[in-house]
Amino acid sequence: MAKSSVAAVPARARSARGRRRLLSLVATTALALGSVALPVVAQAAESPSFTTDVTEVANDRIDIAIEGSGYGDVVALPGQSEPHAYFTLIEKDADLSDVTDTQSAISATIDADGNVSDVLPIPSEELDQTKSYEVISWPSRSFPTDANLYARADITIDWDALFPEAPPAPAVPSFTAEVTEVPDERI
Repeated sequence: MAKSSVAAVPARARSARGRRRLLSLVATTALALGSVALPVVAQAAESPSFTTDVTEVANDRIDIAIEGSGYGDVVALPGQSEPHAYFTLIEKDADLSDVTDTQSAISATIDADGNVSDVLPIPSEELDQTKSYEVISWPSRSFPTDANLYARADITIDWDALFPEAPPAPAVPSFTAEVTEVPDERI
């Protein structure tokens, strides 16, 4: 009677086949999880942005309401209890090196979710009706540069609301008189 035997698979072949199966499983899992993880990564990498809403206070100032998000990567600097970002108004497309520490600006607090909400008041004497303006944001304790600018947004000012025409002067009563003289009796 004939004996049959099955040759054992060499150990090297088994380990190579196992590695291929393991690599295939890892690759398939990575692809499947990658489609789930990508939106999370996209949310974490949100860029700072903000919107503005301008309110004109006749002959006095404009108040620029700022609502922003995406500032989650900004950290509090030494001495700050929470992170901040600067906001100021500049002439549209102005040279950032012209921004000084004497112009109207705010240091807005950034909340734990990376959001900012504040109001930037600008006195009317700092505005020129012939110019266009934008608001910029950049890191606190620095000056704005093209490299460190967080975001910028154009604004629209209602110049007629800021500088309304003076109302016409009220009518002042006036009269004219003619004199008729009756000699030695009356006027």
